[in-house]
Amino acid sequence: MKLSIIVSIFNSHEIVRRQFLHYERLGLPPDVEILFMDDSSDPPLEYNGPLKNIKIIPVNNPKPHLIEDKMFADGRVSIAEIWALNSLIVRTC
Repeated sequence: MKLSIIVSIFNSHEIVRRQFLHYERLGLPPDVEILFMDDSSDPPLEYNGPLKNIKIIPVNNPKPHLIEDKMFADGRVSIAEIWALNSLIVRTC
């Protein structure tokens, strides 16, 4: 594995759905994986599309945390040489 795109998410179902569609259109090579780290989204996130290199990893940590610390900790599940860290945050008022 050369590259892991690690995305920390919480209750961002529509944004994540659009991200799935975007990655499907890109046609990612097999040495790129996308890891969606799900912090207890309700309902839990699912991906049933054609890409084998998209994974949803339930973190189940609804407590507030620093995004940077969380994302670097999430990198432990990656086996890639390079990480690209991203965060999708939706605030509801």
